Amino acid sequence: MASQTPQYRVLIVDDDHEFRLSLGKTLAKQGYGVELAADGVEALRAVQNGAFDLVITDHRLPGLPGIELLAEIRRCSPHSMVILVTAYGDEAVQCRAREAGAFAYLDKPIKREEILKLVAQALQQRQPQVNPDPSGIEDQ
Repeated sequence: MASQTPQYRVLIVDDDHEFRLSLGKTLAKQGYGVELAADGVEALRAVQNGAFDLVITDHRLPGLPGIELLAEIRRCSPHSMVILVTAYGDEAVQCRAREAGAFAYLDKPIKREEILKLVAQALQQRQPQVNPDPSGIEDQ
């Protein structure tokens, strides 16, 4: 039996090794293609080298903070959805994240069910609209 290519690619960016690995395993078990990055610079390189449907990034990162990474993702991969997470909740940062185009902002610790629900919502919103007409011709 041939392995199936994951439908969605997710990049997880966090300098907390255990969090990054745990979230990566959780999403991989759900069938997502997962890549991991330990800092903002590594994440930006990954985004520039390949398209991701979703990026889940920590706010406080070495090299390139999450808000700046979000802005760079918006510039070089505008169709990628971004979820920003942090252990240091701050209302001002949350507002900046939303203004910069984050799909969601979560405070750590994150519940498994909550992140899985948000990932599914983000990817559903990202999906291109399917034309219900099987002929492929749109009505004007």
